[in-house]
Amino acid sequence: MQVMCDCGRTLNPEGRCDASHALTDEQWALMLERRRQIDLDAYRRRAMAQWFEDGSCTGGDLQED
Repeated sequence: MQVMCDCGRTLNPEGRCDASHALTDEQWALMLERRRQIDLDAYRRRAMAQWFEDGSCTGGDLQED
């Protein structure tokens, strides 16, 4: 059985207890920084996958009719 946690520190998206409340403030800050970096890296990979071969995010010059 997983316990719901209201300590405000859980990183579980469903709010389940992940024992984050047992960390010191320094450990918590380090975990948050690592999580931000992981999230940023994942965002960058998703964004880069959407770019076109020419390096643009729009596909290059727009063609006028």
